[in-house]
Amino acid sequence: ATSTRGFQPGVRFPFASFDAGVHQGKTTHELIRGLNHQAFVFHGNTQVALEPIVQSLKQYSVPIDLIEVSKECTGLHRTFAVSTPTIFLVRPDGHVAFRGSAEKLNALETYLDRVYTRDARSTNQIPTSSQAILSSELTRTSISQ
Repeated sequence: ATSTRGFQPGVRFPFASFDAGVHQGKTTHELIRGLNHQAFVFHGNTQVALEPIVQSLKQYSVPIDLIEVSKECTGLHRTFAVSTPTIFLVRPDGHVAFRGSAEKLNALETYLDRVYTRDARSTNQIPTSSQAILSSELTRTSISQ
């Protein structure tokens, strides 16, 4: 068994099933596909404001998909030992690149600044379908083009 500290950068992102929301019945590994990074945003016991996260992620030239994990997904929160707002940035190979607070984005930006460049053009647009992210319990959207 993996300890609660085991889901740190460098480990394979755990296989788990969504128990609520639009991805109910799907697994975490089904959502990790292609060449994009995945930002799993766990709400914990509160409701996280997603817009600051979206704005932060779209500054970078790397494509990142945002997957919201609402507090109703209690099984996923238990599996990942998450009770506070947390972001897991998962690389395309399925390994955790970053784990940190979803409310203190400076640590995420510091990590991304070390590995990727900010998009100087500032033209990354949130796809129209992502507008639903702010109102849905659990959804996925691409942050970068």
